[in-house]
Amino acid sequence: MKNRREYPILSLLPAKHFHSCVLTTFSFDFNYFNHDALAGLSRAGVRNICILLDDTMLQQYLGCLSGYSGSAAKRYSLSGIVHPGAFHPKLSLFFGRNGHGFLIIGSGNLTAAGHGRNQELWGAFHIKGPHDPKAALFKEAWEYVKKCSAETPGVSRQKFEWIETHTPWLQDISVPEQTYGYDIGKGVEAFFLTNQQTGILSNIGYIVKENVKECTIISPFFDNQTAALLELEHMYPKARIHVLIQPNTVKGNLSRNEFRRTSFYDWNTLTKDTQLRYLHAKFLHIQTDNAEYCLLGSANLTAPALGTSHIKPSNEEACLLFRRAKGNWLEELGLNKKWAPIHSEDIKNHEIETPKDNQEKETKQYRLSAIDRIGTNLYVYYTKPRPDFENTRLSLFDGWGERQKLLDLAQTELETNDEFLRITADSIEEDILYGQLFDTHDTAISNKQIVHDMAALSRTNPDPKTQQIEGLLDQIDLMMSKLLKY
Repeated sequence: MKNRREYPILSLLPAKHFHSCVLTTFSFDFNYFNHDALAGLSRAGVRNICILLDDTMLQQYLGCLSGYSGSAAKRYSLSGIVHPGAFHPKLSLFFGRNGHGFLIIGSGNLTAAGHGRNQELWGAFHIKGPHDPKAALFKEAWEYVKKCSAETPGVSRQKFEWIETHTPWLQDISVPEQTYGYDIGKGVEAFFLTNQQTGILSNIGYIVKENVKECTIISPFFDNQTAALLELEHMYPKARIHVLIQPNTVKGNLSRNEFRRTSFYDWNTLTKDTQLRYLHAKFLHIQTDNAEYCLLGSANLTAPALGTSHIKPSNEEACLLFRRAKGNWLEELGLNKKWAPIHSEDIKNHEIETPKDNQEKETKQYRLSAIDRIGTNLYVYYTKPRPDFENTRLSLFDGWGERQKLLDLAQTELETNDEFLRITADSIEEDILYGQLFDTHDTAISNKQIVHDMAALSRTNPDPKTQQIEGLLDQIDLMMSKLLKY
């Protein structure tokens, strides 16, 4: 694929420019993040790390895939976001002093696959001050992640407050009223699209009202009824639609005869990648008579991700749509249209058995929204109803899912209000990762929740005074260790 170059996404961050970041993801890899991603964030100067991920996925990981949790809950906060469908955005915001910001939106999760093994597509922007043409786009993305985290309490909420306190230039960013897109320079207009008000596909239809000649699509997932793909044919009745797929991995029912102007092509014939890495990028290119548009981000070409005229989207997604009058993004990405066609009836049907978006969420009697720990005190945040103290026990587990502590609330010193319980234990093991409520029959009656170490996370405060104090303490520790050698 001529002209296409690949970069590790975190390598794009300039060194020592940032103090905080917010990262959103659908899936999460503890081992990759602790051993690889943290090093890249440290190189960029980041101390205060806030991670938002799909809560259903978090419930699956804790106790099963969290054995290598390492720095989790001590160097960064990890908050599960509950959503009717999937919490699916892949968005990274970096905050620095002196007006430095960095925005990344793309298709990759916070996993070794999403940041390396897969073929992914990203948009990345360095903001240099509140008057940078890209600053308003950055601020809109910041307001979006704040809404996503609005119900996250405790130290996780405090870490968001640190960002605003130590990034005062955010308040100097002027966002034009009644402006849908932003002129980000070089003749490019950018639109930040989510499903929070209107579906992404409906937004595209509102923006792209010209005569559309061609659409080019890359997506690893399609809904079983191909509703979003058929919707594109309906929206742009004169357009030829080209769909690039990886035949051996694509999910969805594409062996239909309802397509009128849609053709399918083999992605594997475009790449010299002999390993045929998994194609996970999401991309929509629209060519009109006078302009071209490019959509990238987290959304697959499915109705739950994009919505249609008669289906409301159920996923939380974040995408960027770009528009310019001159240029050829397909050529710049190495998509030169020398594509090997595939007949839809020859595509192996990999139907999605039961899309996560349509499954009824597993619900427990109680919902824990956070657990914070300081010393032997636990602050257990909950949403209504308040737990029945007489018949409830709090179990504390390590990353391997081994129970390390069992606290009978009826026999434990505690204080309570409408937001949280404060539980005082005689001791708490250091390797605790998460907690969960159980009844007297040892049946789980709440979700699992990360136990954040407040003392450890206080050291991630980006306040320069905190860093100076830590520097002095480190020097004292070094001096004491040298003295002990004599």
